[in-house]
Amino acid sequence: MAREPLREKHLKGVHAYAEKRVFAGDTLHVRVSSSVPYRISIVRLGTDLDGPSEDVELFPAQEAGPSPQSICPGSYVNVDAGLEDLPLRALTLECWVRPWSLSSWQGLVSQHSFPDTSGIGLFITEDGHVALYLGQGGEFDESRMVLSPNTLEQLRWHHLVGVWDGSEASLWIDGQRAVDPLPLAGPVRPGPAPLRLGAYGDFFDGVGWTSNFLEGDLAMPVIYSRALSELEIQRRCADKGLHPPPLDGVLACWPLSEEKGSEVADISEHQRHGHIINGGTWMIGGPSSDGRDSLRFTQGYSPAKDPLRGHALRLASDDLHDCGWESSHAFALPSDLKPGIYVGRIRHGEDFQHLYDVTFVVRKARGLPKAPILVLCATNTWLAYSGTPFALNHTERDPRQLWVVTGKPEPDEGETPRYNFYRCHQAGQPTYRLGMNLPWPAAAPYNYFSDPDTCYSHLTRAERFTHLWLEQNGYDFDMVTDFDLHQDPDLLPDHPVVLINGHSEYWSIPAYQGLERYLEQGGKVIALTGNTLFWRVSFDDTLTTMECRKAEQLPTLGGMGGAIPGELYHSNDGLLGSLLRESGYPCWRLLGLESVGYSNDGRHHAFTCDEPTHPFFEGTGFSLGDAFADGAVGHEWDVRIDLPQQRTLGLLSDADFPKGIVTLAHCQAAQGNLETPGDTLWDYGGKALSDEDKAQLTEAINSQMIYWKRPAGGEVFFAGTIGAGWALSKSGADPRWGTLLRNVLRHFGV
Repeated sequence: MAREPLREKHLKGVHAYAEKRVFAGDTLHVRVSSSVPYRISIVRLGTDLDGPSEDVELFPAQEAGPSPQSICPGSYVNVDAGLEDLPLRALTLECWVRPWSLSSWQGLVSQHSFPDTSGIGLFITEDGHVALYLGQGGEFDESRMVLSPNTLEQLRWHHLVGVWDGSEASLWIDGQRAVDPLPLAGPVRPGPAPLRLGAYGDFFDGVGWTSNFLEGDLAMPVIYSRALSELEIQRRCADKGLHPPPLDGVLACWPLSEEKGSEVADISEHQRHGHIINGGTWMIGGPSSDGRDSLRFTQGYSPAKDPLRGHALRLASDDLHDCGWESSHAFALPSDLKPGIYVGRIRHGEDFQHLYDVTFVVRKARGLPKAPILVLCATNTWLAYSGTPFALNHTERDPRQLWVVTGKPEPDEGETPRYNFYRCHQAGQPTYRLGMNLPWPAAAPYNYFSDPDTCYSHLTRAERFTHLWLEQNGYDFDMVTDFDLHQDPDLLPDHPVVLINGHSEYWSIPAYQGLERYLEQGGKVIALTGNTLFWRVSFDDTLTTMECRKAEQLPTLGGMGGAIPGELYHSNDGLLGSLLRESGYPCWRLLGLESVGYSNDGRHHAFTCDEPTHPFFEGTGFSLGDAFADGAVGHEWDVRIDLPQQRTLGLLSDADFPKGIVTLAHCQAAQGNLETPGDTLWDYGGKALSDEDKAQLTEAINSQMIYWKRPAGGEVFFAGTIGAGWALSKSGADPRWGTLLRNVLRHFGV
């Protein structure tokens, strides 16, 4: 059966994306949607971290006229083969639904496009009632619709059954008759519209479009060629969607038990299989599962072995993981390009003053000798914060832009997807998955996070300070992304030193295990990062989406709109998500520190020297208690787990603590007062420490700098703060901090 296209949304301004990383010598494809003329070139970022004055243009700028490309958000299941357009003698439509919104018309199970090919379907109306339509495949006829008198409850599972026995129609909700049988003569014909789960169609300008998406969770949809009896309906309701019905007289049944991928199987003999458009979300649990019963989800729980979990598919009207745009420009990159962060630079607007940068990472060409230092770019974090991919980027003459955790503060123009791992979907569904093939303007190189006077950053710009310092000091380094390390966890041993930089917050298990093997083989790690190895992510098999599930009880840790306990398990691998340390992969076990808190009010502090005689401090002239690297400690930080502030819940014992760590420096947390709030600290269990908790501590620490010769192998130098690199080369940077880092590199053989 033909698929009706999704309703298009047209974009204003300039929006673009390319491969997130590429090897030198390969071809970069830039996909652009623009409603205005523009110029595009490829640029290597220069020494000016706040503007393009020192950037190097690699290709002459190409001019292009307006070239709009639309987006088509909305997830649903398109069934390849619909019901034959033949008169039906009887019909039953059944499903379970948990609606997240009751404010718009939504399709549940339908072969129906309003108003021209109105066939059959179960729907939710714009005011939350249930509708059963039994049409004849042509013009909409209101007399053939049955409406429930009562509305559904938001965020509650409901069992819905619409029945037609050949002469009467009835509607059942939660095992009870919602509408007395109404006379309805045949024939009933499905009509030529596509068969869809979680949507139905609309005609606009004579064309049928898929729209009216379900904002909710769908379980066990079934279509029967007969009328279910009252007893059968009650038994189906009592079963809570755990088992499919006997397949005699079943035209299609989709148990939705796949729990990953885009294919949905019909288990009836008719094989009406479906394909999920725009992803949806698996691993939700069905009506039989109380996802909030945390006692069920104890250590060792496996969703695949839970006979009472059931299955459901979550759908959303703003789901979009791949724009699907055509390539607008192809650039054959020179094979001698230096590794680093590059942009596809698009200029538009009056006098072409507006900048729109498409950030990507260039890896060294294949086959060339490896550099002694491998720098890891925290691209997982860049993607995690990309909450407004279609924001209007009007930079005027200042290319810097404020970008907060939920995206760009200014609203987009029109209704476009606006969600990330800190912002829910439009109807409130937690965000569990983000797409790679979308714009990520949050990763633009001049974006800042704090006030423009301080101009602190925590994404791409935060990492460039370290890159610039390495170049200025003559160090040869290669560069890879989080995506590369996930795909090839054994790429690290080719380099004597691995440098983890910036806001390296989101890690996958394969990347963690690759770093663990590297250290066990004697590798050396320099970590200039804060909030490090914190949330667990996973990727689908094609590396086109990234998944993260944050526990809802951790809002202080960035779990806003997070997952209830039963939804913490990833669809990519079935394993527990949320914090890496809760999943069995703690940062401290690899690198010696663990994330402990944050400050979002712009305060930035210095480190205080604790071990001035340590070889790393040679040539600095430090004495005990001297302050250095002013401004390094800000936003988010990491500390040792044997500090008293990490032990308040008794989750850790002396046996857990890493052995042999030397604390080189620390930073005292700001206690705060009525006029100036203090730093936010949390303990190992994610519980925020109150001012009273902090006052009881002899010393509340927000960041530490350590050296650790690991008993399990390898060495680590860790400055636990996002701003560590910023303090190396920002205006007024402390040169002694650079001296210390050069000592570390020399000790590590570089």
